[in-house]
Amino acid sequence: MNTEQSAAVADSAEIAAPICDIDLYSDEVMGDLYPYVKSMRDLAPVVWLSKYHVYYATSYEAVLRGLSAPRGLSSVGGIGLRDMSLSGLPARATLVGADPPNHTRHREIILRVLSPTAISKLESLMETAASRTIDQLLERGSVDMVADIIRPFTVSVLGDAVGIPRENRGHLAVLGDMILASVGPANRRYELAVRDAVQGGSIDWAQRMSRREMLAPQSIGADIYATVDNGLITEDEAADLVSMFLFGALDTTIYSFTNGVRNFLDHPDQWHLLRNDPSLVRGAFEEVLRYNVPVQQMYRNITMTMSLDGVRVEQGRRIGFSIAAANRDPKRFAEPDRFDIRRKTLGHLGFGAGIHACVGQMVAKMEARAFFGCLARRVEALEWTGTPQRLVTGGLASVHGLPVMARPSVSASP
Repeated sequence: MNTEQSAAVADSAEIAAPICDIDLYSDEVMGDLYPYVKSMRDLAPVVWLSKYHVYYATSYEAVLRGLSAPRGLSSVGGIGLRDMSLSGLPARATLVGADPPNHTRHREIILRVLSPTAISKLESLMETAASRTIDQLLERGSVDMVADIIRPFTVSVLGDAVGIPRENRGHLAVLGDMILASVGPANRRYELAVRDAVQGGSIDWAQRMSRREMLAPQSIGADIYATVDNGLITEDEAADLVSMFLFGALDTTIYSFTNGVRNFLDHPDQWHLLRNDPSLVRGAFEEVLRYNVPVQQMYRNITMTMSLDGVRVEQGRRIGFSIAAANRDPKRFAEPDRFDIRRKTLGHLGFGAGIHACVGQMVAKMEARAFFGCLARRVEALEWTGTPQRLVTGGLASVHGLPVMARPSVSASP
């Protein structure tokens, strides 16, 4: 063991992770995770989930360090519960399931494609799409906010930005269900999601959409393939990056917006604040991600015994980092269970941290400003017309639908 490793090994003041028998992926727990992760955090910053044989970190300090750690934790197994490096499948992950130096090379390409200048060109596309979407909301009045408004808006904006054809974009929903199920255990939910994607042709469709000839010129996808022409990556790597950007960003954005609308429905005082001061929209979206983050945990392989917030974790094991728990840790955020769009949210982990922080977060933030900004300007109030149903997947918390009625603002303009 070298000096660096020795420094990270637990000393006598550290504790072993206590055993926790909570079934993290049961419908009950996934349907309302926050009380359970709080009980874990009260037990210790890191626990051992006996049912799944993995560590699980819940304190802000442990999660921040784990997501930021440059050494000792590997992403090659992917971000889900199962270690995909043991699956026997070809390893083609480019960002979320890769370590440096491959991760560094691919991340630099995406950051180049998503330069401030390039992103600014998307702003008018998003503003136009948001205005058109809110027109439809006000024309209909009563809608399922997820199926009728949020999903079509997000699919339209992201699909056009990446440059895929507008036909058959319904496959994106099927693929999203499969991806979300894949980050949990290989249970019946996962098997059904894979079956639907295979039998419905969605996987074949996705592979075609990621090829160069399918992408519109002057799009994010075309810009990624331009780096192939410059000799920076291969055609296969470009296809993987296009797929990652399209399918990795879609459902997380949909359910971030879904959670945001639900937060405002549950806290009408906060909606009134945003209505009266639309400049709060930037901070409001950050608070949405802190208060009710859709992606609730990410996993890593432990390659070096180390200490996380005073708890020893052993080399050769897998560990989950609960973003949901970290964002509600009272040691980091005062009154963490209160939704407050004026809160100082600096340091929330809704976009991850370290080298694996969300590379497309500036696009997501711009999209949120367009959507919620237009919504706040033109909608006086949103009111429940039914009861939302919990969405239970392998790694995301939200609802299937938001049955609402929109009341237009008298003074609003598009």
